[in-house]
This record gives sequence, structure tokens and C-alpha cells, in this order.
Amino acid sequence: MSRTVMETFPLSHIYFILFILLASYMTLNIFIAIVVNTMSEVQQKTSKEELEKVESIIQDEKEELRDDIRQLKEQIIKMEEKFTKKVN
Repeated sequence: MSRTVMETFPLSHIYFILFILLASYMTLNIFIAIVVNTMSEVQQKTSKEELEKVESIIQDEKEELRDDIRQLKEQIIKMEEKFTKKVN
């Protein structure tokens, strides 16, 4: 079909070349947009998972610190009791 149009209109090859270039450009842009969007979604998912892991680690360490503080308080109380008994 394009050959018959080009035979009739000598400058129509410019139209066909521009059409092919624009169509290729648009297709490439759509492909790149899909790839970038997918990569963004994967990064967000990965970031969310890493954030949850970090929060879990922080929570565990927080609980350990609380336990350590309780133990230290108990030890201080015991030492105070021993000291007061020795002084009396």
C-alpha cells in the first residue's frame, strides 16, 4: 500500500518515515515506562521488607535492654540489702 501511495505522491516517503520513527519512539517509551514502573514497585517492596526487619530487630533489642535493666535493678536492690545488713 505504501508503495502505491509513494508512486502517486513523491514526497509521501517523508510521511512514512516520520510515522515509523514516531511509532518506534512511542513503543520504546512505553517499554521503558513499564520497566521503570516495575523496578520502582520492586524497590518499594524491598524497602518495606527491610524496614520491617529493622523494626523487628530494634524491638528485640529493646526487649533485651529492658530485661537487662530489670536485672541490674534487682542486683542493685540485693546489694543495697546486703550492705544495709552489714552496716547494721
